[in-house]
Amino acid sequence: MLTVVLETDGFEQLLENAAFLRRVGRQDRAIVLAVSKAKAGAERQEERLARLEAQQQVVTSDLGRERDRAVDLRDDVLAIETQLTSARDERQRSLDTLKVSSFRLQDELAGLERTQSRVQRTLTAAQSDNSDEFGTAPVGPATPAAGGWVMPVTGPLTSPFCEVRSYEACHPGIDIAAPEGTPIRVASSGRVVLIQSTEASGGYGNFTCVQHDASTSSCYAHQSSFATSSGASVSTGQVIGYVGSTGNSTGPHLHFEVRVDGGVVDPFNYI
Repeated sequence: MLTVVLETDGFEQLLENAAFLRRVGRQDRAIVLAVSKAKAGAERQEERLARLEAQQQVVTSDLGRERDRAVDLRDDVLAIETQLTSARDERQRSLDTLKVSSFRLQDELAGLERTQSRVQRTLTAAQSDNSDEFGTAPVGPATPAAGGWVMPVTGPLTSPFCEVRSYEACHPGIDIAAPEGTPIRVASSGRVVLIQSTEASGGYGNFTCVQHDASTSSCYAHQSSFATSSGASVSTGQVIGYVGSTGNSTGPHLHFEVRVDGGVVDPFNYI
């Protein structure tokens, strides 16, 4: 402003210059006001942008957590599907195994029934063949004191007479656990009327039956080997074989039967 006044050539020019300066001043003030407003607007926009960025970060964080949760849920669903598939496969395998076991047990039961019938017929025929030696009168249950019967082996009783099993209504005899190779002693004197190998016995494994009188016989199953022969006369306590696990057996033991007229009866009526 001082420069304009000093360089003015006259009062009229001074008035003109003063008017010009007023216009410049108004324009400067307008510019300053516009700049101030623009600055204030920019600050507000910056604050709003900051808030939006903060909100965006929150939303991004929430989305990240939701994405992670979705991934975890998907993994859980996949794991459950895998478990269900494995369970279905395992159930199917179990069903297949049960079917096979059922068929096997049915075959074994049919074999045992055939063997029972065959043993009964064989012993009935032996009674007839040995009628001259033993006579024909039936003999009642014997006791150790009266008849001199002895336990064929010593060991824990693992199956009582006529035990009900999944594949048979009445287990025909008793099972006595004993180590492999334990000597088996004949329970009472008599004649060996039946010896069958594992291949022929239908589940009994190596199998021996001894006739004691006109109606009574005893039988010994699952032997590892024989110690007598068919037709041999044996005395009470004589070794006729050795404990094993042949035939349908889950471990070394003696399956011991007493039969009257070919049918099984409780061995504890005799020993």
